[in-house]
Amino acid sequence: MKRMKQIKRLLTAVMAGTIFPVMRTEGEPSGTLETRQESVTEPAPENPPITDHDERISLMEGILMERDAELKEARKKLAEMEQQNTVNSERLEKLDESFKKAVDNYREIVISANRQILPELISGESVEEIQESLAKANELTERIKAKLEEQAGTERIPAGAPQRGMEDTGNLTAREKILKGIG
Repeated sequence: MKRMKQIKRLLTAVMAGTIFPVMRTEGEPSGTLETRQESVTEPAPENPPITDHDERISLMEGILMERDAELKEARKKLAEMEQQNTVNSERLEKLDESFKKAVDNYREIVISANRQILPELISGESVEEIQESLAKANELTERIKAKLEEQAGTERIPAGAPQRGMEDTGNLTAREKILKGIG
């Protein structure tokens, strides 16, 4: 139905004389057709020869058939591309799952190799992100160690038991001596 409307419009334009094939002969290969659209200043003849219209109709039908063939080929290629797209999407999903499993395994290996770091500090969705979080966790651990060592250096805590020695007991009362256990 749609083709019939297109053919009718084309025939109407051909009969009105606004679209017509022109033969090229000078300096070009013979038999080459070119379709031009021009405004006609002279009215179209009322009874053009039938053979001319039949040739034009045949030409237009030939062009229409070529376009139909091209459209079918394009639709076929589109269907093939859609099918390939589906296959590629499925492959991508499988690869994505494999990648996630590999990243999770890598994270577990990194955690087991770095026991001095809290596992919560090592995170990421890719190998690069895990390596970055490991570097940050190592840096944090080193800063904490340095801070603790600095605090330990400023506070003087004697190692072991306090030194034993004789206290000056001359100023103590008898009761204080008894409480201290000094004779």
